[in-house]
Amino acid sequence: MTKVAGVAASYAPSLGWATRSTPTDPDAFDRDAAPSLVGSLWPDRYTVFAVAAVASLMGGTSALAQDACSQAGTVWTCEDLGGPQTTTELITGAPGSPVTVNLEDGFSIDTSGTSDPALDVDADGDVTVSQTSGTVTITGGGGGIEVTTGASGGGIAVRDITSVTGQAGDGLDLTSDGGRIEVTSVDQILGNGGNGILALAGSGDISIQGTGLSTAVPYAVDGSAGDGIYALTSGEIDIGGTIANGSVRGSVDGVHAVGTGANDITVNTSAGAVYGGTGYGVLINNTGGGNVYVDTAAVAVSDSGYSGIRVYQDSNSGAVDIDSTGGAVSGQTRGIEVNMQSDGALSITTADVTGDTYNGIQVLSNQGTVAIDSTAGTVRAGTYGNGIRVNGTGSDTINVSTAGVYGGFDGIFISAAGGYGDVYVDSSAGKVEGTSSGITVNNYGDGLVDVTTADVTGTDLYGVRIRNAVSDGSEVYVDTSAGTVNSAE
Repeated sequence: MTKVAGVAASYAPSLGWATRSTPTDPDAFDRDAAPSLVGSLWPDRYTVFAVAAVASLMGGTSALAQDACSQAGTVWTCEDLGGPQTTTELITGAPGSPVTVNLEDGFSIDTSGTSDPALDVDADGDVTVSQTSGTVTITGGGGGIEVTTGASGGGIAVRDITSVTGQAGDGLDLTSDGGRIEVTSVDQILGNGGNGILALAGSGDISIQGTGLSTAVPYAVDGSAGDGIYALTSGEIDIGGTIANGSVRGSVDGVHAVGTGANDITVNTSAGAVYGGTGYGVLINNTGGGNVYVDTAAVAVSDSGYSGIRVYQDSNSGAVDIDSTGGAVSGQTRGIEVNMQSDGALSITTADVTGDTYNGIQVLSNQGTVAIDSTAGTVRAGTYGNGIRVNGTGSDTINVSTAGVYGGFDGIFISAAGGYGDVYVDSSAGKVEGTSSGITVNNYGDGLVDVTTADVTGTDLYGVRIRNAVSDGSEVYVDTSAGTVNSAE
């Protein structure tokens, strides 16, 4: 291997010649056997002259070597040697041993035209793939980077990479049987034939931080034939909780997190928009326990999608906290949808929320406290929905504070059943309007009902309708002094 003027090239030995000469015997150089190209350079050593290299200096051409990875023990170093590597870099670790892959500035793999991944790592121990500096581009004809660790439960870390693309597969396909999976500061991940990021950790934790922050494409984590991010584990899931992730899009779900153990789930996409295709913008299924935290900027879905944000919290799980004040949330069916089977507290704080067909915000709460604050925006429902709908079947408080709310049926509809606690509605920050009634509260428990409003309109039925279904009733307070109540009844 020879480098000329910083350009790498490979030459056959037959293209050069060697001679030995000394400073005191310059005529010992056989000028008849070689062109006069070296002037007065007569070193006291063997000198090798590569004809092809000299030709390059004189304006000739030579083929560039491909980038490559070399192994030293458990470390693979991938270097820029001139042109992109065009075959899969297959790395197999020794049983029980870690694997470290260092991607140096300028390194590139492109297996386009094949069905093969760009970088394929199969190991039994921990695997770390990271960019040391500069710019690195990974493009697979199949997947981009695929890493699998064996039964020993080795962890996986992918860090600081400029761009990863899977043309017919996932951008990142990471599978561990119980180890921690970490993706940090990968600027752009495109799964043109699958998911942007697929992370399956068994019982290990999953952490995806500061990823998808590139502005070179509209969605920097993109699953064109799957989810933008799909994470499944019985361990903890933290997507952006430490460093918020950027824009994410999936042809099915934008972000889909499934927790099957007694651990928390965090999804923070406040640094970029999330877009879902035929599924949800953000979908969280927590079936094992722990709390759920969601913090987003704008979230939307396609015309064939479902809700913008959907959270399912089963009976073994804890609290749910959703903050979408960083942007508008819209869904084809519902804007924000939460099914709380646990007795944990639910808090929803929003800017604008729209459910194109049904409810703007829909909550089913089995037992815990419900607090909804949409005073930072407007909540709208479709023709067949309520602006805000809460069905409570437990014994705790429901507290709803709003600015503008508009419903195809009722503007705000609350049903407190099964001995539910107090119900508070404060819409004094804006107008509430429903095609049926403006505000409806059906109280089947013994808690009080307290409603404070500005303008309220019920086009076909009531402006404010409160029903106490328990025989001995409960206390009811209604204050409409800040506005006007209009009703057809």
